Amino acid sequence: MTTLKVKLCSSIANRTIGLIGKTKPEPLMFFTRFGIHTFGMRFPLDIIVLDDNSVVVELKQGLEPNHIFLWPLKFNKVVELPEGCIKTKKIKIGSKLSLKMIS
Repeated sequence: MTTLKVKLCSSIANRTIGLIGKTKPEPLMFFTRFGIHTFGMRFPLDIIVLDDNSVVVELKQGLEPNHIFLWPLKFNKVVELPEGCIKTKKIKIGSKLSLKMIS
């Protein structure tokens, strides 16, 4: 099982702003139903969508700025990571993740 250290974005403001305006990415986790965008980002991201048991159901490596990534509505747990994390940590669809919340 792979463990990821992530910051939980629980407020509407945190989820809305996320990494927009940041100069470097940091691992974030939040809940949203349909997709994300990278408008206003300065760097690409790796995106992981998890089911309720923290099993990977969707992956997107290197989502470039000014793009949209959509997935099935039934999944709502999303992790944004610096580009390259999916490859480095060898995360694949079906992988079980352990999320450690950091502040």
